Amino acid sequence: MSNAQHVGPTRILVATDFSENAQHALDYAASIARAQGARVILVHALDLPDPLSMMGGSLKPMVDSHAATAHAEDLLGAEARRAQLGQLLEAAVVLRHRPEQEILTAIQAHRADLVVLGTRGQRGVQRFLLGSVSERVSRACPVPALIIPMPSLGEESG
Repeated sequence: MSNAQHVGPTRILVATDFSENAQHALDYAASIARAQGARVILVHALDLPDPLSMMGGSLKPMVDSHAATAHAEDLLGAEARRAQLGQLLEAAVVLRHRPEQEILTAIQAHRADLVVLGTRGQRGVQRFLLGSVSERVSRACPVPALIIPMPSLGEESG
């Protein structure tokens, strides 16, 4: 092949809720990014209520969105440092509304070609009632989605 194309991701979008599961997924994504020379877009969705959907229009939001955004930005920065992303980090973005919709929009906006999400491994009734952001994103995702479970107890990470 004279026109060899890069195979593998160039922009990896990693969604985090700052849980241990999400940290594990970020570490996994960082490893892939280092090996592939890819960039990382780190996102967190606040899941704030849409002010336009509040009844009556006079209700004061229960969450200070500016303070919540600033706090999430600080946490994203701390996560990027913890995972030692350094120059691999292309962007750290706080999203405001429903995680699955915001993540799907961010994939397009940042031209990500791989999405990495952690999963809590919910089963049975809990999964049926609560659903799974990672499952909903992976079903609608226009690019490959890598769902990273937590390692089993006793399994060594390496």
